[in-house]
Amino acid sequence: MKKSRKLIAVLLSLLMAASCFGLCFTAAAEYEVDDVLDGMASPAEGGYVIVTYVGEDHGESGVDIIIKAVANDGYRFVGWYDGEDELSSEEEEISTRTGYFGHDIAYAKFELIPAGSDEGDIHWDYDEDTKTLTISGTGAMPDYEYDDPAWYSYDPQGEGTAIYHYEIENVIIEDGVTSIGEYAFWDCFTLKSVTIPASVTSIDEGAFYNCTALQTVNYAGSEEDWNNIDMGDYAFFMWSDEADDAIPLEDYTVSYNYGAEPDEPTPTDSDKPAATGAACPVCGAVEHEIEWIGILHQVFFAVKYLFNNVLYPIFKAIKK
Repeated sequence: MKKSRKLIAVLLSLLMAASCFGLCFTAAAEYEVDDVLDGMASPAEGGYVIVTYVGEDHGESGVDIIIKAVANDGYRFVGWYDGEDELSSEEEEISTRTGYFGHDIAYAKFELIPAGSDEGDIHWDYDEDTKTLTISGTGAMPDYEYDDPAWYSYDPQGEGTAIYHYEIENVIIEDGVTSIGEYAFWDCFTLKSVTIPASVTSIDEGAFYNCTALQTVNYAGSEEDWNNIDMGDYAFFMWSDEADDAIPLEDYTVSYNYGAEPDEPTPTDSDKPAATGAACPVCGAVEHEIEWIGILHQVFFAVKYLFNNVLYPIFKAIKK
């Protein structure tokens, strides 16, 4: 009987060990680099949480892991919160263990970029029909990283590929924006035209780097204003395999005073009706001819009226 109990205990121990091994193996296999963790972003449209490192498996306590909070356009990361809705960390990328999920680390919180924030009161809207990106607001556009450019809309099915970045053809920056951020339109290969207001005083490094389809820059200010813009390094440059270096963008033109109301033309001598016939008999000036003809016209009809209505009746009466 004792032997049977010992045998059962050994079998149970082996079974538990096997179960634990299976669970632990499964837990380790559940996470891979670049996985997006569902349900860990609040609000869901604000961003997403991605795995950047998978480390040692500690069994029941979970797997060592590094995760990163990534904000979508128009939002910014606030911090990591625990199960009690208390702030745990303000670092975008943190080391944790999967067993702590829901306790020490429950979710990444995001919020809409508010007006007057460090990013400025900047908003953007994209028209998929016209492939036009419109940027509005006041203040400076934020800077971007060349390896993580703007105008991405995260698509879990597409593993985070760009929805807009590589299809934009027109960019309209409205009056009130004061600067175009670093690498804002880096590698926008399809971009053809850009409208820039006179309120822009700086175009930062690499802003339009590799925009090889660019044809027209419509600038609201004067040529002098354009030349006074603080232009960052490689703002309008492209990579050349032939030169094995960055070279200025080719084949685009800058149109100045775009959208300005044309000045009212000042009449010149050439705009006046051409004078014909005799000059003024008094002063000899041709310019007076139109006025002089009008006077003669009135005199003629006055004389005719006098003759027909006064002199001619008197003449007829005398003749009788």
